[in-house]
Amino acid sequence: MISGDTEEDLQKGIEAHLGKQWRGLYFRKLTDWAHEREFRWVHFGNDSESHDVSFGTSLKGIVLGAAIPENCKMEFYGHCVRHEAACGELHWRNGQPSIQHYAEPYITHKYLTQAD
Repeated sequence: MISGDTEEDLQKGIEAHLGKQWRGLYFRKLTDWAHEREFRWVHFGNDSESHDVSFGTSLKGIVLGAAIPENCKMEFYGHCVRHEAACGELHWRNGQPSIQHYAEPYITHKYLTQAD
């Protein structure tokens, strides 16, 4: 349990917990997804800027989480278009995950990268 009398104490507790548990928190994968080849990066910093990571042509697809809001999906389709990646969406039924694969957005949604 992380506790503290001040926000600073709480921040120090969180940092100490992350320092000990970072591998399990960020890099542990459920055995359900053991067949996937996936890479994760974590950036710790005090800035609020986004950081671009060049991955060349290695991105093959994006799977949207089960709880992603409808109004956010087009942004992900746009990323798929720009990187020529497939897109799917995770669904749960009776406690079992499945992925609904969409047509390749880089073919069907090219208009997302065109200027108005």
